[in-house]
Amino acid sequence: MAEQEEIAAVPAAVYRPASIREAWELKRKFNENAAMIAGGTLLQMKREQGIAFPPCLISLENIQALQAMEFIEDGAAAYLKIGACVRLSALRKSLFVKKDWRILQEAVKQVAAPAVRNRATIGGNICYMSGDTIPALLALGAKAAWFSERGLKMDTLEVFLQQARLHSNTILASIYLPKQPPGNWISFYQKVGRRAAFTPSLVVVSVCAKVSNENHISRIRIAAGGGAGQPKRLTASEALLEGAVLSEEILAGVYEKIMEEYDPLPGNFASAAYLKTAAANLIVSRFARFLDREDEADE
Repeated sequence: MAEQEEIAAVPAAVYRPASIREAWELKRKFNENAAMIAGGTLLQMKREQGIAFPPCLISLENIQALQAMEFIEDGAAAYLKIGACVRLSALRKSLFVKKDWRILQEAVKQVAAPAVRNRATIGGNICYMSGDTIPALLALGAKAAWFSERGLKMDTLEVFLQQARLHSNTILASIYLPKQPPGNWISFYQKVGRRAAFTPSLVVVSVCAKVSNENHISRIRIAAGGGAGQPKRLTASEALLEGAVLSEEILAGVYEKIMEEYDPLPGNFASAAYLKTAAANLIVSRFARFLDREDEADE
């Protein structure tokens, strides 16, 4: 009986397409009987949980277009293009990421263990739908390019996540991170909670905001996630801060707005109320620390 279960857990076929279109055609052909694989860490986790491999695996590792990471300047715009199959360990070591997108580097550092990051890809973490890198990418204003029945399309990361949930054959091709314009920025990423390898964190928050010398806030993005829920932008909380002057009174209102807006899924180790409160505390406390430093500088 044990031998039969072991055989059932092994895929019957592994396909290695050379292009995104070929991979998409294979997924459309086999549908629910096939799964995409790059680093394979998510499928391995599922197998260890007793979930058998699907009959077919479609490896993306031979698709060169998914492996590259490059900095591109196009007129006034500049951005980092990251292929979906770029390893998390490569992002952690990237000087480009360290210089201009540090909160992504902070996120990657906290994904599982080094051995996992050496195999896991940015695309796999995103397509997990609750990956720890997603809040950082949302705060950085990331865009995504993906392949579906309509060909290659590009839009915000939020739109991609919606499409990927609706259409399982969608293939993420790359992520685009815009370079932030000059100025003073408050950018942070923080994760808390119970964590063993491959286990989702309880709460993850990330913020990116431009702040003037007078503490006037503009171009703000706030994201929260953790647990089994899909990370999301907190747009109502952003609207409260956009154009405002940072103060204790404003932060009190932001706290209440996060408590009202953020709707996490409860988990085995924490209630939704706890997760909501933790997210609000993490975000507001980091802004408050910024204000405290400003007050100390004035003295």
